[in-house]
Amino acid sequence: MCLIISKSLHPYDIIWNYDPPKSLKSNKDILVFKYLAISKFFGLITPLRRKPITFNNGICELKADSFRVNLSSVSGFVVEDGIHAYIKSFGNTDTLKVYFAVIPKDTPFYIGTEHDIVSLRLIIFKNRFAYWKYCYKNDFPKKLKEILKNAQ
Repeated sequence: MCLIISKSLHPYDIIWNYDPPKSLKSNKDILVFKYLAISKFFGLITPLRRKPITFNNGICELKADSFRVNLSSVSGFVVEDGIHAYIKSFGNTDTLKVYFAVIPKDTPFYIGTEHDIVSLRLIIFKNRFAYWKYCYKNDFPKKLKEILKNAQ
C-alpha cells in the first residue's frame, strides 16, 4: 500500500529540493481506524502484507522500523513502508473489518491525500471494551482534526 503525502500538511518543493518532507509527531494519542482482512486459515490479517494479527488482552501492537519515502513523478512523495490506517471509518465490507486503533503519542506519522495515515507504531483494539480499558488507563485519544487545529 502506498500513501501519497498531503502537500498541504507536509509542505515540500520538489522543483528545488528533493529531500522528503519531515514526518509529524503528536503530543497526544491519535484515534484512527485499521482495516483487517478475514482469512479462512489465519483469522485476521493485514490486507496487503497478509500478516496475521494476534490480540493479547484485546490489544495488538504493530511496529515498523522506518518509513520508505520515494519521489513519484506523478504524485509527489509516496510512503511505501510503515503501518497504514485511516482517519475515517468507511464501515465493514464482506472481506474487511474495521477496528479502532491508536497511534501513540510521540510516534512519527505522515498524513495522506485519501483520508489515510501511516505511522511507525499502531495499537489495534479487538473490541470496544479493550479500547475503553486503554482510554481509562491513558488519556482519551484525539481525532486528527482536533490535533491539527490545536497545532496551528
